Amino acid sequence: MTASESMTVINPATEAVIGQVPKVTPHQVDEAIHAAQQGFEIWSTYTAEERETYMLSWADKILENQDMLAELLSQEQGKPLNEALGEVQVCAKFIRWSAEEAKRMNGDILVPSKSHQRLSVIRQPVGVCALITPWNFPAAMVARKVAAAIATGCAFVLKPSSETPQIAIAFIDLLNQTGIPNGVANIVTGASSMISDAFLSHKVIKKISFTGSTEVGKLLVEKSAQNLNRLSLELGGNAPAIVFEDADLEQAVSDIVENKFENNGQMCNGINYILVHEALKARFLTRLIDKVKALKVGQWNDKDVNVGPLINAKAQENVAHIVSEATTQGASLVLGGHKMDRKGSFFE
Repeated sequence: MTASESMTVINPATEAVIGQVPKVTPHQVDEAIHAAQQGFEIWSTYTAEERETYMLSWADKILENQDMLAELLSQEQGKPLNEALGEVQVCAKFIRWSAEEAKRMNGDILVPSKSHQRLSVIRQPVGVCALITPWNFPAAMVARKVAAAIATGCAFVLKPSSETPQIAIAFIDLLNQTGIPNGVANIVTGASSMISDAFLSHKVIKKISFTGSTEVGKLLVEKSAQNLNRLSLELGGNAPAIVFEDADLEQAVSDIVENKFENNGQMCNGINYILVHEALKARFLTRLIDKVKALKVGQWNDKDVNVGPLINAKAQENVAHIVSEATTQGASLVLGGHKMDRKGSFFE
């Protein structure tokens, strides 16, 4: 494979190249979709119990390789090793849960509106699913989406984030090692817009699941109208933490810091702003600053590290812009607030 046909994967802590992955062509995306269609024709005939066997084997293989997977995840995404290991371990839980739930997807018998009439609902796999996953939880989102698809008898084509493709490839490799029928599990890496457009325009794709930004989600909704694709979107939010006058101050500070700095602050359900009763403001701020000062910033294999780098230099610039904009509009900077003077996309 020539350099023009591959993408470089960068460690955000060291800026070192840690891998190359294929940059697929439109023809290769089409091939993956048709392979999924062939896989679906076989997989959809399996019973829930038969599908469960492959899924439990997949979960076992993930746990057997959890240390290797956690290191790969940390180096590729930047989160501390203990967080990466926790993410890998929860993947096995997602898979096992979906495998169990597949055995309980019962239909319904409805009350008829006319005599001599029977109304029933049966549940069937929808078909080939296109799964688009983000970089902030690149293992968990793969496991959650893939597990739901294959548990219900669907085949899939997965498009992981270009920032974190290697952990997704490792997960799909382990799934294929279970002996799951050819064509059920497919992965494509490369240009996001080209691949998503191919998903949206292809007649074989019956369902699209996307986790990412609200802006991209809006575009997917607009483009999905062409084929009336079934669409599931998990987008950004705006989550407050509210600390009332009678709150346990220490508990509030601890929970807020734990949430806000998990995954280096890159979470769709992370706290965006904090509302504190004026009677607690001074004490709350003092304890918050003390707690944040105690956090250790470093790369994945540093001892006792709590916070790693942001995903890339663009994210680092974005955070710097947010801080600058806030202080310009009257906010007070009480701790940190600048790029760190070291290699990698670290921020104070």
